Amino acid sequence: MEWKRFVSRWSVVGVGGLLLALALTYGYVDRDRIVVDSAEILLPVVVAAGVIGFGRWLHYSSFADRDVALVALGHLSGGVLFTLLMGWILFVQGLDGDVPPEPGYTMLHGVAIGTFANGVLTAGVLRLRDQRERLQRRADQLAEQNDRLEDFASIVSHDLRSPLNVAHGRLQLARETGESEQFDAAERALDRIEDIVEDMLTLARQQQAIGETRPTNLESVAADAWQTVETRDVDSRFDAEVRILANRTRLQQLFENLFRNAIDHGGESLAEVRVGSLDDGFYVEDDGVGIPEPDRSRVFDRGVSKDAGGTGLGLATVEEIAQAHGWSVVAAEGRDGGARFEVTGVEVASDAETEPDGEKRSEGGARPDRGTGPKGGTRADGKTRSDAEGESTARQ
Repeated sequence: MEWKRFVSRWSVVGVGGLLLALALTYGYVDRDRIVVDSAEILLPVVVAAGVIGFGRWLHYSSFADRDVALVALGHLSGGVLFTLLMGWILFVQGLDGDVPPEPGYTMLHGVAIGTFANGVLTAGVLRLRDQRERLQRRADQLAEQNDRLEDFASIVSHDLRSPLNVAHGRLQLARETGESEQFDAAERALDRIEDIVEDMLTLARQQQAIGETRPTNLESVAADAWQTVETRDVDSRFDAEVRILANRTRLQQLFENLFRNAIDHGGESLAEVRVGSLDDGFYVEDDGVGIPEPDRSRVFDRGVSKDAGGTGLGLATVEEIAQAHGWSVVAAEGRDGGARFEVTGVEVASDAETEPDGEKRSEGGARPDRGTGPKGGTRADGKTRSDAEGESTARQ
């Protein structure tokens, strides 16, 4: 709640104000000694001003609300602790008959010093804790980067070597025989190398921070992603007219990988890929062959692929993009028995948040198919929806 945050952020300033009020009140009690009292309360007043200034700095610093409240608690506990300590010292001195002439001011100085010292000490401990956590996160990131490097080394040594050998062998045969089909085979091998390199670069970029998230039209991003994927004669249906907080570029990469996965692994029965919204996210599903239930928990692991020539990086990239946004992604069974991927934990943009210019529609300005009425419009391959519908009927 907003009032709780306000209290937390200004709590240290409140402690300083309380100490200042205590010092001024104590010095005002005996007005006959105002000059002497003013000199004696100078230290507590200066300390109180220091606590107020420290509190203002904390208010505008990167300290979390809870940590600022803990610093205020440290100030208070330090004041209480030093009050008890000074009281005990005065009690022991009283037993020996050596009581100072102004024990109240002695107590006041002790409270001021304890309040300031313990609060600053608490802030230092919290800062060291934050630095340790940042170092740990950095160490975890470095460990993850090392894991990626090992994955890339494995891909380079295995997945790239095979198509390279194919291309080299086919070119050698082309020189010896002059057969043009050898060039076609070499070209397919080079295309495969390009796909592998593209997947590797995409996965490497995921170690970067997601960056700024903005209100983004989910359906528009899905439509843009569909136009960048080789979809052959597969149809699409989008029903996700909702705005979410996301990094548009990374969200499009997520859709592209899910669409490629459907096209590459949906099988001959694949006719349509659908995108829809959930209460706390969205889904992408197809009507292809689907994913066996025992394999659904493994499909996001790097290197796991249904095809012998696959890199196993596409769905790993999907999971990393989702996790970088704070989302979750799971594989399930679609309505028609195909593969379904559900992304949840997505934050919906509020009505007060406006979408950046150019992000309310796809780049081409065309509104994606909402799945209602006849399937009009032009697809990524240049065919109309009605043409695709006829081809889909013929395939079935």
